[in-house]
Amino acid sequence: MDSDPAASGKTATRKWVFRTDADGFAYYDSQYLVSGDELYTGPTGSKQLPLGTLTIQETQAPEGYLINPTVYTVKITSGNNGSEFVYTYNEPTISEQSLDLNIVKKEKGKDYAIKGAVFEHTKPDGTTETVTTDANGACKFKSLGYGQHKVREVSVPDEYTVNSGVVTFTVEKDNTITLNSNTAKDNSMRFEVEKEGTARLGVEDTLAPYQLKVTKVNEKGKLLEGAEFTIYEDADCTKEVSKVVTDSTGVATTSPLEVEKKYYIKETKAPQGYRIPKDAKGNDYVYEIYTKINDKREYEYYVNGELHTKDSGDYAIEGTPHERIVNLKVENHTGLQMPETGNHATLIFIVLGLACMAAAIIRQMKKGNTKEKENEKNDKI
Repeated sequence: MDSDPAASGKTATRKWVFRTDADGFAYYDSQYLVSGDELYTGPTGSKQLPLGTLTIQETQAPEGYLINPTVYTVKITSGNNGSEFVYTYNEPTISEQSLDLNIVKKEKGKDYAIKGAVFEHTKPDGTTETVTTDANGACKFKSLGYGQHKVREVSVPDEYTVNSGVVTFTVEKDNTITLNSNTAKDNSMRFEVEKEGTARLGVEDTLAPYQLKVTKVNEKGKLLEGAEFTIYEDADCTKEVSKVVTDSTGVATTSPLEVEKKYYIKETKAPQGYRIPKDAKGNDYVYEIYTKINDKREYEYYVNGELHTKDSGDYAIEGTPHERIVNLKVENHTGLQMPETGNHATLIFIVLGLACMAAAIIRQMKKGNTKEKENEKNDKI
């Protein structure tokens, strides 16, 4: 028959189970036989197959591979002309599909594939191997053996942050895969078993954070120490993120901040001798800070909605893709500066001013007394 006889309700005369050797071959011979009926033999005792239809199907895959379910049908015929010649076949080649973990790497919240991310696979025997994502953000660990496996990300391109999640899963001897644990946060690693039996791991990476460097000066460009700035994650400035205070150089640098997230910063304590800047309505002046990577993979920095891309100036973008620093220069507004205290010259001026005022008052009082006496004298006359 050209097709599987069993599909037509026919029953096989004999059945055998053979196992492939180290080279991947199995022959119709006792040394490859695992179980089954007696082998056919010829007049000389050699192992031979009679005329008929032979079907071959894989029933157990090697470790790290999936079963090939195809039923291969082979006919053994003669010319039916009395000849002793038998027409047989070349052995079928049974292709295997390895049991793999396919990894797809993308930027968080986007469909942008990340090339050059490195993943480490710890095998059940404790040995490790690594693979690197290609231009499509894809890579794979092939031929997963039986036992527990662990996968983690160990390296990423400079503009990203390594995903700290670790995924562990187990491959059973029947090739079923079970997820044991996934420590990734915010669903940034998604593990699933695909229909054909292989596993898939989708991984998202966040862009490397940046730091905000605040420089505090007065109207004359003097650097001011002791200015406190508070960073918030809401426009109403109710959800505090952190505080920073300018040092002796007038500079304060924040802890790392997320790209593509808006932050709000305002001065919450002025340096000695100064007042906190106010806007036109008398409210504390608030700066909206935002950074992102545009479609051209360029870094953009916004202050109150205004775009800045330069590497110098009051709003410069400095550092490397992995350690970016954006600048913000804050000045006191006109009319808000007060005299600086703690200065001896200022104290002397104040004392002299008070002395002058006192002298003027005494002089005025003396003039008044003199005039009174003159009036009394005139009255007597």
